Amino acid sequence: MHKLPLNDISGDNDIDKLSYLLEQTAGFKCKWVDPICFDKTSQVGETCKLKALHEVMTHFTNKERHPSIVPLYEDMTKKPSPSPFSSLFSIARDEGSQVGEMYSMESLERLCNTMDFDSEAIFPHTTDEYVSILRQKIDNQMLSIVFFDVDCTEGARFALPRIGDGGNEHAVILIGYYFNEWDETQFIAYCWDDYYIYDGMELALSAFSLPKQHPPEVFFNDSVNPYRWSKLDEKTILQLGAKNAVFICQKSREVVDSETSLKGGILSVKPLENQPERLCQF
Repeated sequence: MHKLPLNDISGDNDIDKLSYLLEQTAGFKCKWVDPICFDKTSQVGETCKLKALHEVMTHFTNKERHPSIVPLYEDMTKKPSPSPFSSLFSIARDEGSQVGEMYSMESLERLCNTMDFDSEAIFPHTTDEYVSILRQKIDNQMLSIVFFDVDCTEGARFALPRIGDGGNEHAVILIGYYFNEWDETQFIAYCWDDYYIYDGMELALSAFSLPKQHPPEVFFNDSVNPYRWSKLDEKTILQLGAKNAVFICQKSREVVDSETSLKGGILSVKPLENQPERLCQF
């Protein structure tokens, strides 16, 4: 069991339900970031890193009563705002992202700074150190955003870390861990609004398999939703051509050599100790 089914379990919150599954039912002793206060805005398009960042910011906003932050996306039922601070997506675009894609640690840290959050980027040297640091963060009640190559094929390994070509770079939030019967670290990850069990060493190996520099990508949108962008590859081009589909394209910017890739990286985010008042004005 990798995906943790919570829909049919009663409980006051997600941690209660997860605890019932893993501790009361399976008998594992878990460590949690408790409580967790996610917004659970569904991801649209190529915005997994923005989604993860927004969820962590929302967590602190709800948990510690910090000033409200902007939504992940603008409300499409309302007139578009001319302000670049109308959503996290629009802020990312104002800082160089084309369709919400984020390829470097610096780009994510700049967003944190814009939103008046403090960030810590960590790059462990080994897989053992990677797993150990993530456990320490959870022990200290800190959510960590991790980056890895995700398996998108339908089946038993859907949404799990894979060791591939780095073509499916993805971001999730780790909220807990436990040791299985072989004393191996198992992380509980929040991914696409569901919870999954990730083997710690598999996650580490997948994280370290990401490319040192992310190549530019081309995205297409054939819908009226301004956020619903997808990668454009040869297979997709053939499918769109067969349907005589009308679509628009965007190419991501080049990642400069001075920027740090997300390979093997961990991002921790927390509010600044002295919040400036301008955050309330978003």
